[in-house]
This record gives sequence, structure tokens and C-alpha cells, in this order.
Amino acid sequence: MSPQDYPFVQFEDAKGHILQEPAPYLPIRITNPHSGQFVVTYALIDTGADACVFPAELAVALNHDFKGKGVISDEVIGISGPGTVYMHTFNLEILLPNRQDVLKTFDRVLIKCRDQEQLPAVLGVRDCLRHFRITIDYPKQVTTISG
Repeated sequence: MSPQDYPFVQFEDAKGHILQEPAPYLPIRITNPHSGQFVVTYALIDTGADACVFPAELAVALNHDFKGKGVISDEVIGISGPGTVYMHTFNLEILLPNRQDVLKTFDRVLIKCRDQEQLPAVLGVRDCLRHFRITIDYPKQVTTISG
């Protein structure tokens, strides 16, 4: 895999006010493997996170029954404190910087989903990041990924 450079992402509201300073996010496509529904969004690179965590609204938007019968739950303690996560299966694609072509695909990954406001999608080490060499250059505001 040739190295790919991803500029940091800065989120703004409709009026151009900065909601979040530039940070190392990657474009991803998340698909519900049962329904085929998908969402293209950004996920924060978190080298301190053991696993990927998605916000509840992504699971619900992709037609998962968030707290439904048979859904596995677990208690976790993260940077945002203790809470319950609900495990849902997704196909996860890390996209190239053009947000269309695929860098790497992870099929049928069991992802922790958390019902908490203002939680971004997070890419963790065990589920995703361990497959890459990642350089985060804060002064230049660019992330470089290679295999």
C-alpha cells in the first residue's frame, strides 16, 4: 500500500463557525451487512482507544435495533467516563482522501456503539488501526497512512 496523506478535518456549522479544531479524522463508509444501507462519514483516529466506538445514531441510521433483543451489551470505561455499549455488526471501509475509493475493508466487524451525545465515530487499535503505519503530523495538520 502506498502512503496516503489525509489533511486534518475541521468541522464548522452552517454559518462557518468552527465547531471543532482540525483533528486527525479519516473518511469511512459504514455498511449494515444485513440491509446493505451505508453512511459515509469521518472517524477520529484514536491510538489510545482499544477498539472502535460508534455513536448510537449511526447504528440507528443503518437500521440496527440499538438495544433490541439479542443485542450484546457491555459496561466500559473510556475517556468520557463509564457507560454501556451495544455491539453491532458493520462492514467498515477506510476510504482514500477522495472519499470514494477504498483503502482497506473490514468485513463483519462487531463494533461497540454508545448512546452518548457529541460522541464522534472513533477508530481504535484492535479493530482497525493495528493494520496500518500511521504518522500524525500536528504542525502540518496531516495524517499519513501506509501498510
